[in-house]
Amino acid sequence: MSNEEQSSQQEQAPSGGNWFARHKILTGVLVVVVLAGIGAAMGGGGDSDGNADAGSVETSTGADGVEEVADGDSDGDAESETVGLNTPARDGKFEFTVSEVDCGHAEVGDEFLGKQAQGQFCLVSMTVENIGDEPQSLFGDNQKLFDSDGREFSADTEAGVYVGQENQTLFEEINPGNTLEGVVVFDIPEDATPATLELHDSAFSGGVEVTL
Repeated sequence: MSNEEQSSQQEQAPSGGNWFARHKILTGVLVVVVLAGIGAAMGGGGDSDGNADAGSVETSTGADGVEEVADGDSDGDAESETVGLNTPARDGKFEFTVSEVDCGHAEVGDEFLGKQAQGQFCLVSMTVENIGDEPQSLFGDNQKLFDSDGREFSADTEAGVYVGQENQTLFEEINPGNTLEGVVVFDIPEDATPATLELHDSAFSGGVEVTL
């Protein structure tokens, strides 16, 4: 081996040793980062397994009380599908009970003040109870009617003014525990058949359906 090659190897060896010596801290940090990443990955897997186990526990719990849960779900579905006249239906702070749907009116009001229907007026009589713990305003215009063809109709608030002061639902504030009796008026085609009502305690609530 020539003197030049020996000299080159001697220069490279110390240099390599010096690099590791100078970068011990950086190397240690990298090792910690790698180990932390592995630990996080393993931890994530554990969380996933934990979630799966939690789901299994819930399912197992449901299986233990399968008859009770199934009956409860079945009753809930049946109730939502069979709510009709004279049956309380709740949405938000209000409990609605629709007592009558009277259609076929060509006009509402009297000889001095009233309104003619474009088609026919349907007068929906209901009681509304505030089951919450604070006042809530009832707006007739938040209520919807659907006919047997699936068409949606909004309440006719102008016609609602003429059904009588004691039956107005244009805008009424109901205090907790109080009940309001009122009528919501819909103007629908003469050949339309009312099928369901969608009643709301506010413009943003999910609503509850009442089969007519």
